[in-house]
Amino acid sequence: ANSSVEIVPLVLPLKRTNYLSISMYVDDQGIAKNLPKNERACQISFAAGRPTEVRGDAFFGRVYDDQDGWGRRDFTMKDCSSDAAWLLSAKEANKEGQANSN
Repeated sequence: ANSSVEIVPLVLPLKRTNYLSISMYVDDQGIAKNLPKNERACQISFAAGRPTEVRGDAFFGRVYDDQDGWGRRDFTMKDCSSDAAWLLSAKEANKEGQANSN
């Protein structure tokens, strides 16, 4: 069975985010494969303002991208905490983005 990774952007690399983006990488066929629900990944995406049903494994990555430079940055276990600073700002930014797209 072929499968690939779906990239779910949780934080976009904008000036207000210091050009740091955070993405969640999940199996794009997780539902079709009937993989178990990943409660923690679902909770993190919900807390970031991007509710996503995640089935199976997920991982998170942080990248710096200001159009001139690009590089991976650490994403630690502390960043998975429900009170992580990036989560709080992501929820606000995603709420604003949804309001602006309506």
